[in-house]
Amino acid sequence: MEKTKGKEHMKIISRYAGGHRYLILLGRVLAGISALLTLVPYYLLWKIIKIAAEGTGLHSIRTFAWQAVALTVGALLIYIAALLCTHIAKNSGDDRGDCKG
Repeated sequence: MEKTKGKEHMKIISRYAGGHRYLILLGRVLAGISALLTLVPYYLLWKIIKIAAEGTGLHSIRTFAWQAVALTVGALLIYIAALLCTHIAKNSGDDRGDCKG
């Protein structure tokens, strides 16, 4: 396969997606947001461990734990939305017969 330079790969993707090329961009943005959101529960886990080790403010552990769960579920739902966007764009190219594979 030939190497693409610069933003040429985006031209190929845009041609592949046809009229739904903005869905690919939206999918990429949503995937990035999801990736950032998945990091926050690790910070909250660190805070929970720190509070438990110090033995002070134990009432806030439950709050941080539920926040971590909510952020994990939210990141998963956002990632699913990103996948749906990119798959809709891919399938639109298949319907036109422009794409192989």
